Amino acid sequence: MKTQNQFVTLSKNNKDFTAYLTGSFSDQKRAIPIHSFSVNTPVEKVTFELKKLSEINRPSFVFLLLCLSRPRYWVFTLGPLMITLGLNYALGLPLNFYHVILSFISLILLNLSAFSLNDYFDHLAGVDRISQTSGSQVIQKAWLAASQVKNIAYICLFLTLLFSLPLFVAEPLVSIVMALFAAFALFAFSYKDLGLKYKGIGEFIVFLALGPLIVIGLSSVISSEVRIEHIGVGSCLGWIAMIHMQIKNWMHIMPNSKAGIKTFISRLGFDKAKLYLCFQLIILCVLSFGIYYLPISIEAASLFCGSVVGSSLFMIYKILKIYSPVSSQLKKVYKYAMNLNWFYCLIFAGVLFF
Repeated sequence: MKTQNQFVTLSKNNKDFTAYLTGSFSDQKRAIPIHSFSVNTPVEKVTFELKKLSEINRPSFVFLLLCLSRPRYWVFTLGPLMITLGLNYALGLPLNFYHVILSFISLILLNLSAFSLNDYFDHLAGVDRISQTSGSQVIQKAWLAASQVKNIAYICLFLTLLFSLPLFVAEPLVSIVMALFAAFALFAFSYKDLGLKYKGIGEFIVFLALGPLIVIGLSSVISSEVRIEHIGVGSCLGWIAMIHMQIKNWMHIMPNSKAGIKTFISRLGFDKAKLYLCFQLIILCVLSFGIYYLPISIEAASLFCGSVVGSSLFMIYKILKIYSPVSSQLKKVYKYAMNLNWFYCLIFAGVLFF
């Protein structure tokens, strides 16, 4: 029989506040944050709805892992792998397919670890509690406790290191440098007290981690060689990832401000950020012309450049037509940007392979 749900409101200075927020207060119940007040301040208060675990309709664990890994963002980890393979193929470099498979598995696990940690710390910071479009929402829907999500992140991180061991042996220097930077980016970006994204400089970390460094690292382990072309292609990928993050922060500028999250975009303010995003897209158009220096046909390079310039100009047009941070068009622009990332990735890999 379904029992009547209970509600409890706790302030931040309450000794049980963290236990309720992380879900570690009980093995039989889950505390669902219903309302959050004065988020990320010393006087923060949260109203929780208490539900028995038996009353929560939770999807399968595999589906939960899929939600946590956010497949739509695989473009930023598996995309560089696909493009690096295409670039090395175009450059005539040898490919170690055993290392390619290990890289694929490691990236999937690292992606899951990174987003799980991000969900955990954004839940504590209040961002995912305020905005229903932020994060995977598996914690807010009570499908998993925040403490469980954190444990999943650490297990996946351990498995990432395990599957990466052969890569460390093959390219020890590059692998160690990349692993140290990945660990720094993972924790410094997500952890609230160190979180670079909360200090307005997370964009630079995203540019490096999902751009030049991931391409250099992948090329080192799958072909044992890095050329200047890898830095150029990596910079273009990093710029795309950085623009995506900034558009996402622009969409969430209201909840981020309420939660006291000072991203670079929120520091700029809505109107200035709009112009800044347009400027970033213009730079992306300029960067795309670097593909003419790669060993591919002029027709293929023109196809890629034309696609990037045309879609970027259309994106600028869509951004300039938004005048309010509560506009319903923000989500549409973000969805368009997400689709563009996949489009860029597929067409970039396509012109390199074919």
